[in-house]
Amino acid sequence: MGFSDILDEIGGFGRFQWIHVTLLSIPGLLMASQNLLNNFAAGIPGHHCTIPNISNRINDQNITVEQLSTDQLLRAFIPVDKRSSKFTKCTRYVEPQWHLAGVNITGTNFTEPETETCLDGWTYQKTEFISTIVSEVSY
Repeated sequence: MGFSDILDEIGGFGRFQWIHVTLLSIPGLLMASQNLLNNFAAGIPGHHCTIPNISNRINDQNITVEQLSTDQLLRAFIPVDKRSSKFTKCTRYVEPQWHLAGVNITGTNFTEPETETCLDGWTYQKTEFISTIVSEVSY
């Protein structure tokens, strides 16, 4: 005896069965919007390694950190990706590369600088998203 035979035996697919199927389908339809929520809430904004705390004076020179622009500080601490010409997202220089920032400091080494992963976390750009799941996670 198959399912259709049992359904015919009890009176067919009636009003009671339609109500149950409808009520059970509503949560399934609403779950689609819940599943798509992460496509918008978990957007990954542009980011780079957080610049570590540095002393107020650069190598005992007459240059203070306040005199430098944000772009100059980023160039000194964050490597530029050669393919995209943008700052890398997950590496930074072990030692600041002040010559790349356009600061005249004597005694700088012009060999290939050593890099490391982000030890102090990331700084997120807030141009596209003010806050996302990704930028709110603290490590």
